[in-house]
Amino acid sequence: ASLVHSVDISEDAISLCDTNLKENGLETKITEKVHQGFAMDSFQFLKDMPHSFYDLIVLDPPAFAKSSG
Repeated sequence: ASLVHSVDISEDAISLCDTNLKENGLETKITEKVHQGFAMDSFQFLKDMPHSFYDLIVLDPPAFAKSSG
């Protein structure tokens, strides 16, 4: 990928993502802005992006319902 964005409302999750990149020898992906992490609401992030900005989006949706009963 020429550009990767990671979005999570948790600043800790984005920090862990950056740490994981560094530990796997991919720190240049951060410094070259190939990967950027955003600690914000993903729904708002997508609303703010231009239409058709991404070729591919991989989502891990939040658990809106924590249990079935």
